[in-house]
Amino acid sequence: MLPRKYQMTWKTGLIAIAFIAVVPLSGHNECALAADAPGKETRIMVSEQWLSSVTGNDLDTAISLARKLVPETVPGSIPQQHLKLAEHEGIKGPFFTAPFNFWDFELWRYACFFHHISRDITNDDPNNIKALFQTVVKKVKPDEKGFKDIPWPYVIWQRGYGVCDRQAWVFCELAYQMGWETQVVYLWDNTTKTSPHTIAEIRKGQDVYFVDVYRQVLFKRPLAEVADDDALLRKIWKLETLWRGIKTPLFWTPSYPQDYCPRNQKLHAVLKESLKNRCPRFGAPPNKRLSAYRELGQKTVFDKPRFKMQLWFYPFRLLRSDIIRHCRKFGVHFLK
Repeated sequence: MLPRKYQMTWKTGLIAIAFIAVVPLSGHNECALAADAPGKETRIMVSEQWLSSVTGNDLDTAISLARKLVPETVPGSIPQQHLKLAEHEGIKGPFFTAPFNFWDFELWRYACFFHHISRDITNDDPNNIKALFQTVVKKVKPDEKGFKDIPWPYVIWQRGYGVCDRQAWVFCELAYQMGWETQVVYLWDNTTKTSPHTIAEIRKGQDVYFVDVYRQVLFKRPLAEVADDDALLRKIWKLETLWRGIKTPLFWTPSYPQDYCPRNQKLHAVLKESLKNRCPRFGAPPNKRLSAYRELGQKTVFDKPRFKMQLWFYPFRLLRSDIIRHCRKFGVHFLK
């Protein structure tokens, strides 16, 4: 639900945002960001103001401050892999090159929220994964009641329920804000060509956790090791489809669509320099995030990434649905 104080701002800008999200503009699929941001002292002051405006739900101010920190764009390159992934889900190239907008604000708001509560849950101990796990188990009940809001992790947290894939994504958001690299994992049944269950795996340094919030299972072991232990699988799961599915899982890097945008990648770099450990994590280039996770797997003694790892399509699908929903709500025609 949009706060009343920026519903009109959203409505007036919606046509342009819908347009850039779904209509391709030839020759505009490249973007990087200029380096002529304000001086250091000014950056620190503006970064503090940005953080306050985001946590205070002040859309206009947050966007204005972001544009001060990252004032302009210059030619650069966006990976074709990113463009193709987005376009397959109905989001066109100009989404990546647009000015800061409402959807960026939503990314910042979600990141700030999970950054704050993850630090609170763990008492600022990034290795207290058990506390994050137990909190998600208690907070996000394993249910799906036909709730019609778009199921972003923030929404799942607020409503307090969601089935296995929702729970796994919420857990990943919390762990990611505490410095862990995360993957949402579909167990894949090659017989039915469907996913019977979703879990997560997280890594940092030599540490790795197998996470099944739905079944309340947390192991400090890599998924590959658990997958090879048939006796253990029969203890934690009763269904044969899950025993089969974990042998051929699909690993997904859970980046938001806005993380693919160079403007947010540059903004985070500027904010991190000023805010230090108070800066939420967002804007990591998704292809680099995936590669970093793969490298962590190769360096782990007990595991190598023998499974398929991909950039997750689902957040782009949610974004398109969210754009359509807002267009209908405010009486704006969605451009297909």
